Amino acid sequence: MSLLISDEVVQASGLSEAELLQELILMLFEHEKITLGSASRFLGIYN
Repeated sequence: MSLLISDEVVQASGLSEAELLQELILMLFEHEKITLGSASRFLGIYN
């Protein structure tokens, strides 16, 4: 599944697309919607 975020929303956030994606992933982790392992994988952080 893909999620489309309008350019207007990205611009309003003041973040780059990559930064906005990172913030979204971290928010999902903080709200316990995804695991640390999933967040790490989505962010490309591996041990």
